[in-house]
Parts: sequence; structure tokens; C-alpha cells
Amino acid sequence: MAYFIVTACERTWARVHLDRVVKLTTKDVALTQTAVQHRVVWKGPQLKYIVLRLSDDQSVKSGFANREDAEAWMREHERIVSAPA
Repeated sequence: MAYFIVTACERTWARVHLDRVVKLTTKDVALTQTAVQHRVVWKGPQLKYIVLRLSDDQSVKSGFANREDAEAWMREHERIVSAPA
């Protein structure tokens, strides 16, 4: 991860100065990648709210009438999927 300072910019470009670089360990990266595995997206009146898997952008389940129901199902699904065998 890096932090930059924007020294000049216009509509289509930016000049930046590198402020600092943060080296993440394998342990740090593994935690961030497994923290969020799915997301809830509105896909219109037919599919309604769906749960998408972030790794391949595929629909896991669709047809939720509201976001809260989809998020509750997603949390339970992630708990079950990430549970140790």
C-alpha cells in the first residue's frame, strides 16, 4: 500500500509525490482477502437483491425482496462457508 500527495492535477491527469510505502505481510493480506467474500447488489425488479461472490462475480442467491434479508442470508452463508471443517 502506498500514500501519495497530489501536487498538481487537472481533469484527466494528476502529478503525485510518493509519501510512504507500507509493506503488508502475508498474514495481513490473508486477513483482508477473507474478511469480505460476498456483496449485495440490486439487479432490477425480476432478480431483485442478489448476493454476489467477489472472487468470480457470480450470483450465489437472488430474489431477496429487501437488502436486509439479503445481507442476513449473506452473513449466515459466510459463517457456514468459512467454518472450520
